[in-house]
Amino acid sequence: MIVINSEIDERTQEGVCFHEIFHLRHHKGFNTQFFAVNTNSLLSDRNEIEANKFMLAMLRDEYGWSKQEDILDFLDFFKLPHELASLI
Repeated sequence: MIVINSEIDERTQEGVCFHEIFHLRHHKGFNTQFFAVNTNSLLSDRNEIEANKFMLAMLRDEYGWSKQEDILDFLDFFKLPHELASLI
């Protein structure tokens, strides 16, 4: 089961959902609660990088974003950290 904080922006919720779907499909037994408590970087773990890449690809496809558009504007639109720009 995926639980998403209802207090975050709806577009951000969509990104979180894509991210967590990737974990469910590809990282069986992945303990996201442990990871959230024990790290402060979105790019410090291979599993997180994979899930973030999937999330960004799904959001690009869903919203028709192209690489010609500004990466930081794309991340801002979804209220995602600029730290993820290196994955696009």
